[in-house]
Amino acid sequence: MTILVNKDTGKRASKSDLGVDGLPRDFDPNFDVEPFGFAWATKEDAPQASSLEVVKISDTAILKNGSWVFEATAEPQPPTRVKLLIKRERDRRLLLDFEFQGKMYQRDEESIARISGAGTLALGAMVKGAQVGDYYWHGRVTPFAWIASDDSLTQMDAQTCFAFGQAAAAVETEVIFAAKALREMDPVPDDFTDDKWWS
Repeated sequence: MTILVNKDTGKRASKSDLGVDGLPRDFDPNFDVEPFGFAWATKEDAPQASSLEVVKISDTAILKNGSWVFEATAEPQPPTRVKLLIKRERDRRLLLDFEFQGKMYQRDEESIARISGAGTLALGAMVKGAQVGDYYWHGRVTPFAWIASDDSLTQMDAQTCFAFGQAAAAVETEVIFAAKALREMDPVPDDFTDDKWWS
């Protein structure tokens, strides 16, 4: 895409600029505008930018290597934007499945509410004397079990269920504090979405 610019200012040519004697009303980029004080400019290809950078196109074209161009540069995101990006990554991770005793389990908001409720129920059963290996601690005729992410069933006694609830809660604590640590870094690492910063 070519853009008509004023050679004196490098700015896009305005309607008032075009009121030059001899300049046709309608013309295309093949028309030689140099004698009238104008030039055809293009936008530079965007440079490679990290997740913490934003590509900005200059408002003014410059003569570069014989051509008029609007420069494209990668500039740091403003601090408020960086914090928002970290918050989004935090929120994404809070909903990811988590590992417990070698299996993965769902950790969306609905699942967390259920796990929390089961953990509270398990604690109550333990206080009342539920024993290790007792899978009927919840008072029903079928063993207590939880559905893993792969749809397999995992039987849990009260002690295991309570630990399960603690593990789910621990994930939230780890993710929230990892996000806080990232927000306080200066500079924030470009690869802040990498698992190494969240474990």
